[in-house]
Amino acid sequence: MTPAPPDPPAAAARPLLLAALAFGLGRAALSCGLLPASGAGLGDTEAYYLAWSMDPSLGYHDHPGLLAWLLALARPLGHPVLQARLIPALCLAATLLLLTAAWSRCGWREAAWGLLAFAAAPLLATGGLLAAPDAPLALGWAAALYLTLTRRAGPAAALLLALAAAWMTASKLLGGVLIAALAAEALWTWRRGLEVRWRLGALLGGAALGLAPTLAFEAAHGWTGLRYHALERHTGDLPFAPHHWGALLGGQLLALSPLLAALLVAALLGAWRSQDTPAPHRRLLRLALLAFVPLALIAASTREAEPHWPILAWLPALGLGAARAARRWPRALTAALAFGVALQALTWLHVATPLLMPLLPDTYEPRFDLAQDLQGWDRVAAEARRQLDRGDIDRVAGYHYTVCGQLAAHLQRLDPVLCASQRRDAFDFLQGGHTGALRPGERILYVRDNRYDEPGPQRLQCRAWGEERWITLQRGGRTVRRFGLQPCLGAERLLTTPHP
Repeated sequence: MTPAPPDPPAAAARPLLLAALAFGLGRAALSCGLLPASGAGLGDTEAYYLAWSMDPSLGYHDHPGLLAWLLALARPLGHPVLQARLIPALCLAATLLLLTAAWSRCGWREAAWGLLAFAAAPLLATGGLLAAPDAPLALGWAAALYLTLTRRAGPAAALLLALAAAWMTASKLLGGVLIAALAAEALWTWRRGLEVRWRLGALLGGAALGLAPTLAFEAAHGWTGLRYHALERHTGDLPFAPHHWGALLGGQLLALSPLLAALLVAALLGAWRSQDTPAPHRRLLRLALLAFVPLALIAASTREAEPHWPILAWLPALGLGAARAARRWPRALTAALAFGVALQALTWLHVATPLLMPLLPDTYEPRFDLAQDLQGWDRVAAEARRQLDRGDIDRVAGYHYTVCGQLAAHLQRLDPVLCASQRRDAFDFLQGGHTGALRPGERILYVRDNRYDEPGPQRLQCRAWGEERWITLQRGGRTVRRFGLQPCLGAERLLTTPHP
């Protein structure tokens, strides 16, 4: 097997590392500056996680607490978009910087092409790692990859690797899968006589440290989160059904763009079969495979899984696959990168402007367009704030946790929000359960939209209901969003079916 190349000099690293940093910071400026200036606000999950940050806790029902703790640091920034996106965007910049440094251990062609592939992959470059637990998780994964590929050992390296592992499990429980891949790779090299005991100790000790706050939260709340996510939510569907595998495949094709995904798979299969693949390349290939297989099985096992979850497994081998594809199919790779960039440009154009709206077919359904989820919540919050300030209502409510998140994020407060959701979510635990519980006699402004269009009388029993008023949004001559706001005059009880 070809020996590992020597570490490149620092001067050779500088241009690519600067390019990675420039791309990451430019992406942060776009999402945190230009998009809000266009009128596009927060996505539903971004608002949900921002609501968490208003009540810092050891953990949350849906995920560990690191993302909320990071977003809480940005609370003094004032604007909800900046609060939600700035630190995750900086995580993305640091992730790309560390990945470029890790790929460079295989060669600078790998680092350069990996940087280009990352920038062209739609999910990676347009926000899949922003304002979600995947953002800090990706940063911890990239740091661990870089530390794994370095030939440094000793207490300092062990401490850094332990911190990366703790960061991953404090970000998302799926971080345990990535840590298991790193541990398996360490055992593989141990079998060949290399000193890796410190790596295993650092990984396992760090993982336990990062998981401790979540376990403490779960123990204090009857283990409801772990029971719900492991057992209760996975009912009424056949595990590993064909449509789950279809969703998994579609998720990978959308995340990377179809042509780029096909080229990367072909290139990586060729590298795996080749006897001339150098040791660092094989190490990255093993890490990618060890991470992808369990993540893919988890994603295909249930309809509750997200098909994009395995995208993080691509990161170790992204540079290797892109560089190999550039050597074998340069024109096809250039076309794939250009296609990915074009998809992103159209996405940004559609989100920030109404220019593409007249071109959409008559069958276009706005409620399935995620770009429209970013519109209108500022107007809803302004009306709710007026009624709260006048004393007309005590609280404002929605029946889905993403609606509740948008209300809390744009009101910049949790206490006036009631989440009348049927499913268990973090609002059942925020502020000691205040955001998920009704006080009889409250005057409540119930909010629905054309995505979660369930009338208030189906969610709340009230002594009387006032007239429902509508806020309608148009873009490019089309109605894309409507919000119904109806006052509940004396709430009596929630009409929801509680989870066991």
